[in-house]
Amino acid sequence: WALADWQQQGQITDSEHAKLAATLKTVAFDWQRLSRYAFWTAIACVLTALASFLADSELVDYLLAMFSSSGLLRIGIPLTLAVVFWLWGFRRQRRETQWHYSTEAILFLGVVFAALMLWQLGERLDNSSGHVAPLFLIGCAIYGAVAWFGRSGLVWLFFLLALGSWFGAETGYVSGWGAYWLGVNYPIRFVLFGGALLLSCLLLRDVLTKRRLFTTSKATGLTYLFIALWIMSIFG
Repeated sequence: WALADWQQQGQITDSEHAKLAATLKTVAFDWQRLSRYAFWTAIACVLTALASFLADSELVDYLLAMFSSSGLLRIGIPLTLAVVFWLWGFRRQRRETQWHYSTEAILFLGVVFAALMLWQLGERLDNSSGHVAPLFLIGCAIYGAVAWFGRSGLVWLFFLLALGSWFGAETGYVSGWGAYWLGVNYPIRFVLFGGALLLSCLLLRDVLTKRRLFTTSKATGLTYLFIALWIMSIFG
């Protein structure tokens, strides 16, 4: 626009305009990547705020005392909020397909409240056995369903992390929280887990790609595998 304006004002000739225009190169700004990073930052801020909130023991004790008359209420409130966020996210996804990252953020907020619900459910069902793996498994079923139908890579990542937590907790519980389970330690277990996850990812590549979940699955499987190999290289 500046060159055209200078040409109209007679400040540059047609040949000078052509020479200057040939030296210019239009660079498109990646607004999609910026929006993705912005939503990731916003989610990180939400999680940091939630962690700070839970770190305030006096405030947590006050809230627990407020709802101590009904354990079901402590479970029902976060569950209701989670369902509200998921319904909002699914509805927004159908109507406004261009706002993919904001929809993922809304679905992830539902995941956060679902995690709070599972925490309170674990508190209510606690029998001092230390068997927390079923809670992780319930979380896997919830997060996996939401991520699958919502085509959300962020929620799918949370599902895969919960799946790894379930595997570690379950094998730890059945081994009596010892160093070995079926003769293998934790690093070797997660080498096998990461390998199985990668194999499943490759076998289901077409299906996962259609749901926008392949890249997240592959990256998470590689992360499990290589971190376990790195730890195994240190401890054997």
